[in-house]
Amino acid sequence: MTTIMIACEKDMDEYAPERPIGGYFSSFEVGSENKVAHWAFENSLNDSVAAIAGTAKSTTFAAGKKGQAFKGAADGYALYDAAGAKMPALQSFTIAFWMNTTQPDIATGVFSLNNSKDFWGSLDIYMESYKQNNVPNPDTAFMKVHINNDNVTWKGQFIDFKVPAAIGKWVHVAATYDATTSVFNIYANGQAIGVNSAGNPANTKGPKLRGDNPATSDVLYGPIKFVNASKMVFGTFQFQTTPSLTTTDNAQSWAQSFTGLLDEFRIYDKALSESDVNALFKLEGLGR
Repeated sequence: MTTIMIACEKDMDEYAPERPIGGYFSSFEVGSENKVAHWAFENSLNDSVAAIAGTAKSTTFAAGKKGQAFKGAADGYALYDAAGAKMPALQSFTIAFWMNTTQPDIATGVFSLNNSKDFWGSLDIYMESYKQNNVPNPDTAFMKVHINNDNVTWKGQFIDFKVPAAIGKWVHVAATYDATTSVFNIYANGQAIGVNSAGNPANTKGPKLRGDNPATSDVLYGPIKFVNASKMVFGTFQFQTTPSLTTTDNAQSWAQSFTGLLDEFRIYDKALSESDVNALFKLEGLGR
């Protein structure tokens, strides 16, 4: 008697350790030459690329998407020296991470590269409450990315986006910016999603950011120049730390720390392609 076993090629590609995904065997290979920082949060706040050590306030570790994860806390955060991660010198970037959190009641800081002389940081990622008919949405995360580019007139850019199926479960988020094309992208679970940004149609995938008034100018955002950037913080806004990471303001009543989970937080000095972001999502999701 002959037994024939048939395996789906997709399953073999994605689940067999010897098979590559997007040309990679491991998440560590994705964008390896451009990776400037990686926090795996394996019971440690240290970055594994430049060996930057973090200082915790009330944060802990918990079961993550892959091993352990950063666990935020009310009024908690982890503070870092930014110079070691090459963050202040980034002109293009990719920031990718896994997140698992509840729906916030008020604005909640996830990550910030500070700007010590401005209210907003040089680069901020945060969540806002998302409600429908005044009832918190049990599923969708409403998030924002703020970028400050000192090279242009229209310095501050706020981009918002909605991530479905992102509350109370692990979701992979990646933000990319390409200095050559001025194109900004958000990816949720490896797929590009629409964003809202000044001067572009609503819910646009891959909009070009503008360096002057987007209503009257076609000047592009171009290479980023961060200024007054010396610190990074996970789990809150730059103005919520003690002492504040900016000289202009202190803690705000409408803002709070992130109390959820963050895992496999990576920073690159280039905009990864959609295929690379998708490979990173799949490989990490498989523990590779």
